Amino acid sequence: ILVVDDEPLLREVFELALESEGYDATSVDDGIGAVERARTEHFDLIIMDVRMKEMDGVTALAEIREHGINVPVILSSSHGSNENVLNALKHGVAGFISKPLSPNDIRQVAASALNKGDEDQSIFRAAMRSVHAGDIDRAIQLTSLTSSAASETQAHLLHLSLQALRNSEPAHCLPSDLFTQLSYRSA
Repeated sequence: ILVVDDEPLLREVFELALESEGYDATSVDDGIGAVERARTEHFDLIIMDVRMKEMDGVTALAEIREHGINVPVILSSSHGSNENVLNALKHGVAGFISKPLSPNDIRQVAASALNKGDEDQSIFRAAMRSVHAGDIDRAIQLTSLTSSAASETQAHLLHLSLQALRNSEPAHCLPSDLFTQLSYRSA
């Protein structure tokens, strides 16, 4: 698992939390480093901050995708914006988490993201691939297929976001706390 954050203490907390659960975790301090490492090494998951000095997380996600790397990427932020959410959705983000996080939260997010058998997360990944391919209508259709109550809420908010994206509505037409509402929740 690659952890990307410009705060050294947060990188250390994420790494220790993940390693205590048996994950192999390493970190870099900016988006440029994330893109370089993703191009040269295999990761099962990238957890990346949105706001960083050299290259932000959404831009790094876009560059990772431009290189054909389809690793799940979860974006973390304490300052979510609708523009960031929509740009991240366009580039196939796997989920969002809001800071601050406890070590247990970090472990749960990683476990959920790496659980490839989880049907709802598979549906979300398929919807994100559709967004990435420009098929917003298919992504909207997929978001209606989730089963759990938490996933239904996430799917509803994602559905609204995708409709706004399809209709090219400005970000201010979306709920002001969309990033928080779309936050990655473990099952």
